[in-house]
Amino acid sequence: MLRAKLPCAAAFATLLSDEIPSRFPGVRWAFIEASALWLPFMLTEAKLRLQRKGRRLADDAVAANRLYVTTQMTDDIPSIVNAVGDDNLLIGTDYGHSDTATDIEAMKRLGSEGGIPQASVDKILHANPAQLYGLN
Repeated sequence: MLRAKLPCAAAFATLLSDEIPSRFPGVRWAFIEASALWLPFMLTEAKLRLQRKGRRLADDAVAANRLYVTTQMTDDIPSIVNAVGDDNLLIGTDYGHSDTATDIEAMKRLGSEGGIPQASVDKILHANPAQLYGLN
């Protein structure tokens, strides 16, 4: 966690609080294999840091700054969607490891069992990854 997840979360907050994405308008930023439970907290941190500078974080800061975050099966995905929306979340499953059962379980969790609207599931599984990777 200290070597992988927290540095990603800190980088996310730094990108926002230092307004780095505005300097690189063609870049899409992705935070992969670091979970997403930290996302609401780091958005709040970036908002507070900007306020201290007399600046304001956009209401749709994740989308406005082209930031994408993968979720993992251990995340409370409905809570994350509720807190930050569904426009820039992607599914993070087993990252290419040989156990394909994790992919199936992740998709089940997002579906009707996961308490997420089908439109959000479609974004997380299809539209958002296509947008991140420039496939649309």
